[in-house]
Amino acid sequence: MSYKHLRSKLKSSNTNKLDQIFNAFEAEGRALKEQNNPNIHHPTSDYNQEIDDIKRLDHKLGLTFERLNQHQRHAVFYPSKNTILSAMVGSGKTTVLIAKVFYLHFVKNIPFDKMVVLTFTNKAAREIKERITSYLGDKATQINEQLRYFGTFHSIARQILNEHPYLIDLGFKPGFQVMDEQEKQEFLERLIIQNNLSIKYINQLNKRWKKYNETNEIIMGNMKSEDDFEELVNLAEKEKRTINSMDFDDLIGLCNKTLSQNLFNAPDWIIIDEFQDCNEDQLSLIENIKGVDSSLFVVGDQNQSIYGWRGSKENLFQEVQLKWNATWLELPQNYRSTENILSAAESLLYDNNGSLIATRHTGQPIDLIRHFDDQQEAFYLKEQLQTSQKENVSLDNIAILFRTHQQIKIVETIFKQSNIPYQLGKKDDLHDKPILVFFLKVLKVCINPNDDDASLGLIFDPTFGAMKHNKSIIQALNNRDQNTTALNVIFQQISKRKNPSVEHITLLQQIDKFTKEFINSSKTNINELLDFLNLRNILKPTSIHHQDYVTAISHAWEQLLIFMKAQSWLDSISALKVAVGQVVLESSFYINGRIKEKGNGVHLLTIHASKGLEFDRVYIAGANTGIIPLSQHQKGSQNLKEEKRLLFVAMTRGKNNVEIGWHSQPSTRNTEAEPSYFLNVIPDSLLNRKTTGDQKKTTANNQISDEWQIGDSVRHKKYGTGVISEITETELICSFKSVGEKSFSMAFAKVLLVKIES
Repeated sequence: MSYKHLRSKLKSSNTNKLDQIFNAFEAEGRALKEQNNPNIHHPTSDYNQEIDDIKRLDHKLGLTFERLNQHQRHAVFYPSKNTILSAMVGSGKTTVLIAKVFYLHFVKNIPFDKMVVLTFTNKAAREIKERITSYLGDKATQINEQLRYFGTFHSIARQILNEHPYLIDLGFKPGFQVMDEQEKQEFLERLIIQNNLSIKYINQLNKRWKKYNETNEIIMGNMKSEDDFEELVNLAEKEKRTINSMDFDDLIGLCNKTLSQNLFNAPDWIIIDEFQDCNEDQLSLIENIKGVDSSLFVVGDQNQSIYGWRGSKENLFQEVQLKWNATWLELPQNYRSTENILSAAESLLYDNNGSLIATRHTGQPIDLIRHFDDQQEAFYLKEQLQTSQKENVSLDNIAILFRTHQQIKIVETIFKQSNIPYQLGKKDDLHDKPILVFFLKVLKVCINPNDDDASLGLIFDPTFGAMKHNKSIIQALNNRDQNTTALNVIFQQISKRKNPSVEHITLLQQIDKFTKEFINSSKTNINELLDFLNLRNILKPTSIHHQDYVTAISHAWEQLLIFMKAQSWLDSISALKVAVGQVVLESSFYINGRIKEKGNGVHLLTIHASKGLEFDRVYIAGANTGIIPLSQHQKGSQNLKEEKRLLFVAMTRGKNNVEIGWHSQPSTRNTEAEPSYFLNVIPDSLLNRKTTGDQKKTTANNQISDEWQIGDSVRHKKYGTGVISEITETELICSFKSVGEKSFSMAFAKVLLVKIES
């Protein structure tokens, strides 16, 4: 009798222990099957002797390796010059990557500064550094300088450029700043005004810039003739060097240019996380960093290659295996999801060869639920979460995943109406927090008084500035002589105005003294900073939000001081420059490690944003054909494969429960009234098909529609005052004097419109 047949016979007595036994049998069978694959180097040792030897020298270090399974130990100990580690989802790849770093340094005596560790997220880079410093304890005080090549591709490129003597030949100086996309947009708009350029599609300057770099094309969209965009590009390249600032794309591009023409002190080891996400520029950076004697250890999962639109390749592992003559190792065991979740997800893979090995119990089938439309699903999700709250289930451990950002809006609206706590899974964006945007500009001018855009930002800031946008001041900056800083021009322009802002004049005066009198002093706490720069008087002291503004700046400055202290080998000004640059790279002042906050609520995420995360329960919303896969991606096998991998990623975020919803009456254009046809490959035994009742939908809609009546006056923040002219089951139609009739989804009505009481 086979073990699978035995399992079905003993289903009634199924226990975690029994499942583990069966999984061990299954793992053994799969391992035997894989022995015939010459591309995979399988472990032939449990490395117990090596670990015992390490434990005798350092018991704590030995325990780090002893906790690893056989495949994980093999990845850490096997002596290969170049290694590709194919780490299946939930297999502990980060644990192995960190263990590899520990092995190389503490056992093989490779200095940390002879390693380059490249990650795709700051979170991953910080986790690696934190594990090292935690292990070292009191000995970690001087280790940060040695870890300066541990970080994201962009941060490492910035580090290399800052250290490289060729930087001067590129027209930049050490300590250069970085501008994010929003800052680059403002930078380009300033140049357009200063040079009286004729530019079309001004709100898409970054998009045009990228297209120009890739294809050298100037014509865009419906343009019938060229504009001054090429001149703008040339002026911008010159201006970036004048203000000593790069954009994001410059970092890797100029680093590659530098390394291809000049020698770099090549590391002994290059270690790369999420290798499947690398594009051509990142691969070039790896090649340019690598020396003849450098060894490579790359970790990733081709099943999670979902960034083809960023330039990643589906068969990257196979290409570099041949190019680098690399040894292929695998981590096949999944420690995250139940067996049913893992089996269902694995059905989606094109190369489904049973290579994923479940280590957990069988678990529940995946619920596939039919909803009437997106509104009904949103109300259904609301009810599910309210039930979870009543059962004292933490909403922090629940995620709702969407294929597109647009799908999130209706769920967010209904959750907001129902007071269900939620957190949006988007990058911390400084530009959503006006006080922090303003504070960042203050700091940028403090460390570089010649920063035109930051200087203008101080006085033109819509919340904390001294005046509205003024073209004459922008032109004055352009006409200044070489010995006059942007800060001085701004100071002169404000001082000669009628009724000048005394608070801002004082701020500018103090900024001019910052590097001489404050940053190098022994007292740099938040109260002294606020007083020195006169910021308390700028932050609207009579406003009810004043204390919130002060608190936000306090937290931001505290984070900067922690980061600066860790850069102990740098002087104060240089450390502040590095810290401010890191804030821009991360679009957040939390640059030392996230504070884990509880009680923030359910996670609302796109599938792309969920990669690398895990949750007890996962809901995948609106999984219709036309959404998964997107209708525009249904042509071309590569697109379809990536869309399928996206669904695989979504399902494998779940540890214990996964639920997939679809709509019988979808409202999204080009969406079919059927579940994603990808789901057809999942065996019926792994799916639990359900239908939500239509009554729930009707009741939910009536709860909203009863609040509105035809003839009611309403106000919209963009369209002004209007009147409700028609009410349907799903829409509210209003007539506005300025724009005529506009329709609003019932689910959004409360948020979009204000009812004017008669």
